[in-house]
Amino acid sequence: MSDHATQTVSSIPDYFAAIIEIAESWNARRVWYRGMRRKDWALRPSAYRFEHAFDEESAMNVFWARGRSLRDFQDLESQRDWDWYFAARHHGLPTRLLDWSETPIVGLYFGLAGLEEGDAPRIWLLDPNALNEAAYDDDCVYVPDSDRTRFVNRWLPKEVERGKPTEFVHDEKSFDNRSPIALYPAHTNGRIIAQNGTFTVHGADDRPLETQLGELAGRDEGPMRLTAVDLDPQAAPTMKRQLAQLGLTPYAVFPDGVHLAQHLTEYYGAS
Repeated sequence: MSDHATQTVSSIPDYFAAIIEIAESWNARRVWYRGMRRKDWALRPSAYRFEHAFDEESAMNVFWARGRSLRDFQDLESQRDWDWYFAARHHGLPTRLLDWSETPIVGLYFGLAGLEEGDAPRIWLLDPNALNEAAYDDDCVYVPDSDRTRFVNRWLPKEVERGKPTEFVHDEKSFDNRSPIALYPAHTNGRIIAQNGTFTVHGADDRPLETQLGELAGRDEGPMRLTAVDLDPQAAPTMKRQLAQLGLTPYAVFPDGVHLAQHLTEYYGAS
């Protein structure tokens, strides 16, 4: 079993060389990427960063009730719980979801976005199949509204209570919703499409993903398939500038009017 030991890179070409080496060593069918501007931040979702319990279910109920009147969500069907949950996360509501991308350059973008002095960015790499196999002996990535819908729905807000896993039976087997799982979302909003977005969703266990996956993989002596590439803090500002030159602007990742205006303001020299 491998741990999440990292290597440090100082350029965009070195970043791609590093992730290609990792992906080939895993021989994985797919790799997901998550960029964070500080390497000391854990893979813990926003709803679990509060010391007290965040009432995710109530927040989602109100988000759904009021969001149906907003133009941003007019294309969402009212009964598609997962689509609303994904949309809530992409608009900043605390959830148990962690955003990932199937595109490594998007992962790099988020590692460099909002960069501040003293930051040390990190790009995480995850084999989502390995996560689901380690947690639930299922070598796949789950898709809501599929043949596993009843299983996956056990991770919706109304089904999960922090620190209190719920046991259930699926296909005559006993499970609980303690562990995180990896999910493909439906492409129902522009941000998910632009970011080639995917998600992991925590269960009742609020510990960081790297801690839980390490324990799950160690239990069966299987591959952990979670690692990271760190960016040299001194080189990060140059990498951020070069990334914009390659077309990875805020508007490319967030295709809306606010980010279009931000992109044009920066491009034409007002900031």
